[in-house]
Amino acid sequence: MRDAAQAFLWKGHDFERLSAETAKLPDLGRVLWKTELHENEASVRAWAEGLENGRRESTPPEAASSLRPVSARNPDWTREEHLLGLDLYLRLRGSSYSDEHPEVIKLSETLRKLAALRKMQGTETFRNANGVSMKMLNFRRVDPEYRGAGLPAGSHLEVEIWNEFASEPGKLGEIVDAILYELEMSEGPSLESAANLD
Repeated sequence: MRDAAQAFLWKGHDFERLSAETAKLPDLGRVLWKTELHENEASVRAWAEGLENGRRESTPPEAASSLRPVSARNPDWTREEHLLGLDLYLRLRGSSYSDEHPEVIKLSETLRKLAALRKMQGTETFRNANGVSMKMLNFRRVDPEYRGAGLPAGSHLEVEIWNEFASEPGKLGEIVDAILYELEMSEGPSLESAANLD
C-alpha cells in the first residue's frame, strides 16, 4: 500500500481532502477508523485496492460526485433515536457499552424496527450494535460523572438531549415508553397479548 501511495499522482484536491479528514480525527482515531472500516468496508477496500493499480491520479471532486452512490453512509441519528440511546446510556451508566452487550444489541434491533416504521434507510450496517456502542461512547463526552474524555466527535443532539433529559429520568422514561409503545402497536398484537384475549 505504501508503494501504491508513493506511485499515486497526488493533486491539490487530494491534499485538501486528506487535511480535512485528518482534522476530524480525535486522539481516539483508531476507534473511529475501526468504525469507518466496519460501516464502509466495501468503499475502504475499493479505495485500498484501487491504489494498487499503478501510477494514476484521482478524479477531481466535482467529477467524482457524479460517480458516487446517492447514500454511501447511514443517515444521522434522529431525536427519537438519541432519546432511546440516552435511556440506555443512563440505565447502563458506567458500563463498557460493548457491541456484544445484550442491551446494546436489543437497542440496535429496536432502532432498526423504528427506522422501518419511519421509512428511514441506510447501509447494511445501519444502527448495528457497533454503531449503538459508539453512540454510548459519544454520550460519555457530555456526562459530568464520567472521568474520561469519551469520544469528542459527536452530534449536537447528544448535548441537547443530555441537557434536556439527563436530570429528568421520569420525563425521558415517558417519552421512551411512548416510542416503544408506538413501535409495538405498529407490529400488531404480540402472541402474549393475543393469548390474554382468549
